[in-house]
Formats: sequence, structure tokens, C-alpha cells
Amino acid sequence: MPVLETVFALSDEAAAECRGEAGLVTEVLARRMPSLKGFDAYLCGPPGMIEAAVALLLERGVRERNIYLDAFVPSGGQ
Repeated sequence: MPVLETVFALSDEAAAECRGEAGLVTEVLARRMPSLKGFDAYLCGPPGMIEAAVALLLERGVRERNIYLDAFVPSGGQ
């Protein structure tokens, strides 16, 4: 089993041009990984993506203590 696999996920159909997959990260993960039991997950991105990914990871068997994350939040300045 590979230790690390990189899959490019783009939210539009341009994914076919870069040998990646089309869809949201959570959609791609759901298609490719029916079970994630025993995995660690490292996430960074906007809060909505983080929330959706955490819910999917927990549903697929990742233990909460094995999810590491950094949600991007707006800074106060413009």
C-alpha cells in the first residue's frame, strides 16, 4: 500500500486536462476511498471545506484524534 498518493481535484471539468479529478475534494475522496479506517488526515482550507471533510472522514472511519487541521479564516484587514 502506498504511503502517500497525490490526486489533483478541481471543482470544474478542467480536471481532465490536468490528469486529475473533477469535483469538490470531499466528492473525490468519497469516490476513491470507501473506508479510511486507520488513516490520519491533514486538512487545510476554508472552514466550509474543513467541516465537510471532517464529517466525511469521521463517517469513513478516521478517528477524531487522527484529524489535523488548519482552517483559513479572513484576517480583520482589507
